[in-house]
Amino acid sequence: MPLLGGVSVWLGIVFSLFIISFVYKPPFKVITGIYASLLFVLFIGLLDDIRGIKPYLRFIGQIGVALIFIFVCGITADFIPFWYISMPLTVLFIVSSINAVNLLDGLDGIATGTTLIASIGFFAVFFLKGDLLWASISLALAGATAGFLIFNFHPAKIFLGDNGSTVLGFMLGILAVRFVTKPYSLVYLFVPGLILILPIADLTLAVGRRLFKKKPISIGDRDHIYDKFIKKGYSQTQTSLITYCFGILGGAAAIIILLL
Repeated sequence: MPLLGGVSVWLGIVFSLFIISFVYKPPFKVITGIYASLLFVLFIGLLDDIRGIKPYLRFIGQIGVALIFIFVCGITADFIPFWYISMPLTVLFIVSSINAVNLLDGLDGIATGTTLIASIGFFAVFFLKGDLLWASISLALAGATAGFLIFNFHPAKIFLGDNGSTVLGFMLGILAVRFVTKPYSLVYLFVPGLILILPIADLTLAVGRRLFKKKPISIGDRDHIYDKFIKKGYSQTQTSLITYCFGILGGAAAIIILLL
């Protein structure tokens, strides 16, 4: 089973960003920063898929990806607008998102479908906010994942691999960071949280579960949210559709909150 499907998703995103850069003519540093970060995060994922790397090295690499994005793009999550808080918060957003999507990639189509739904949610809230550039970037991610989901849904013909899940996680992370631009606004903080409700919940439960059992956080298990549905007798297709519903409900709630 091919494990390098993420490369095709990466190419779809990069090509779409190339077109977007001509349409909206964003600041050169923004597109350059996204390209550089995407290239580095793909490299980390490919290295992990092909040769395997130590968890701490992977973690350091992910922090490096976040820092490239911050320093080249000049974008941070400004919920608390002081660099010594906004920078660590941005790194936390991006690294957490990368690992959250990676953890979801344990069943056919769940990580890809969840990313597709979340990217549509981000498109909607950026559009409502009047930020057409980032709405288009969200749509680029949606298009890349939609094309891949056709082949990744159960029974999967190709897998994302770590190279794909890390790319998707990074893109969702920077969308969340870009949205959190209004200082001290709980609405602007909760909206991306609701859109990413399933990845956040699964990551939080996984970390808490492993800490409670005194196991290394990097050691995998089969107690994720989707695993629990499988254990209860649901099929892979049913489990995927149920998890998609979480994403749809979270995205709908985010849109409603933004409109209030």
